[in-house]
Amino acid sequence: MKASHGSLLQAMTRFDHELRDTEHWQGWEQNKAHKYAINHDGKRYPVKQIVSLATGVLVSDFSGGEGAGQANSVVEQAGLAIISLHGANPVGFNGANELMNDAEGAVILSQYRTVSTYKDEIGKLYHFPNRYRSRLSKLPVPFIYYEPRNGGSLVYFGCGLVSALVDDTEDVSQSYAELVSYQPFESPVSYFSGPGGPPWESHTVMRNSVRAVSQEFFYSVCKAGGITPSFVKAEKPGDADRAAELSRELASLPPPGKRNPAVLKKIKRILETYERPSRITNEVKKTRGHKCQLCGIDGFIKRDGGRYCEVHHLFHLADDPPSDCLEPRFLVVLCATCHRRLHYACVSDLVEVAGGWKLTLDKKEVVFQTCD
Repeated sequence: MKASHGSLLQAMTRFDHELRDTEHWQGWEQNKAHKYAINHDGKRYPVKQIVSLATGVLVSDFSGGEGAGQANSVVEQAGLAIISLHGANPVGFNGANELMNDAEGAVILSQYRTVSTYKDEIGKLYHFPNRYRSRLSKLPVPFIYYEPRNGGSLVYFGCGLVSALVDDTEDVSQSYAELVSYQPFESPVSYFSGPGGPPWESHTVMRNSVRAVSQEFFYSVCKAGGITPSFVKAEKPGDADRAAELSRELASLPPPGKRNPAVLKKIKRILETYERPSRITNEVKKTRGHKCQLCGIDGFIKRDGGRYCEVHHLFHLADDPPSDCLEPRFLVVLCATCHRRLHYACVSDLVEVAGGWKLTLDKKEVVFQTCD
């Protein structure tokens, strides 16, 4: 059984107009027979009923599970979010609804705390497949980290806010989520310690790296982890805020010439964070334009009509970069090919010149004007 995104939206519209206010459907979310709901545009919809309206198949003729052709799977394959309706009632969280002023529900992010095949930074960046972007469509949204099996401990271990999504320019099938207000739990919460004895989530949804959950679930897990979320209202940090945070982190480290290998490794991580697609690099592109500063060619036109380009940090590969290297004058806008050249070709050390920098690339002198 399959249903298109459009047919499910039409079914939800029909449910709103014809069924939602009827006696049968009043208070349906409190009915224990309904374990999950579709979460869309600030409203919740009964999964099986919507799938039935979209496909014409009787509710009694199919299951509401995650298997192939079952209701939850049909909805998720169409790009809509499923949330659990069975979080325990939150106790001890005053003003809880204020947290959700700008978001409906919350999400679980599967995250290994040690080794990961994704380019994650705990509490700062979450790297994930694009098939989950629809579950992060309304931002900012609260999240809880979960460490899965196959190397993990099957525990929930922290919470925060997803504040923005940015494309992974090196892999069009992936995206980054920018994270803020991260708080590790005082004690990790076992997956098997849900209210009343059963696991916190159904095993049928655990294969999904990003999972929508209810507000009640979010508060209950945070409480079990021994914390009250520090954020009250979600706020998106500006470009200057993120740049200032990275600059403060860099300034707290020893100066050039006094850095051990561990410090240099940390600096490399800071530079990689600064260079990644984000609101910081987008601001540089807006200021400099989308023409490559090396070959002079305009970026190609993307499907959304915008121009594609990348940002390169000139001290990205330096052994011991200066303490002020996060200033915009150290960034250049490049096409994808020239970006790879600066990473892998024969490149000399930088020499500061009037208005920018000079270097030798494959035995040819290149000057970048970077002082806007």
